[in-house]
Amino acid sequence: MKKPFTMPKIIVEQFVPNEYVSACGDIEVTYTATCNVGNGDYGQVYLETNGVAGLQTEVTPTALPDHTKGHHAACFLEIETSNKNEFCKGYFLSENSSGYGPIYVWTGPNGRENHCTWGYTRNEKETAKS
Repeated sequence: MKKPFTMPKIIVEQFVPNEYVSACGDIEVTYTATCNVGNGDYGQVYLETNGVAGLQTEVTPTALPDHTKGHHAACFLEIETSNKNEFCKGYFLSENSSGYGPIYVWTGPNGRENHCTWGYTRNEKETAKS
């Protein structure tokens, strides 16, 4: 038995570019922070190591020794990094016993001193594809 002849059909789909198929460039993400915790008031820095939110000084916290005898004061050093994991969560307890937190802590360029910030900024920059 012969099949009946049918006219061939052409189906056209419109291509609509979006951000997922765009070939303009890559996005580079960096994080910036300034050592600004304390504002000149010296204090002790504690890392969040037990997973419980808030400063617990009665549980022998992990204290970070600084190059100034275990004390921290803002030095306003700026950092730019591509690794958000460089910042550790912590708390600052000033010498006049008023607690602050949470803060973010990172180690300085020479690996000896610690720096603290209230928060870091996420920056996005488009880079050209090569």
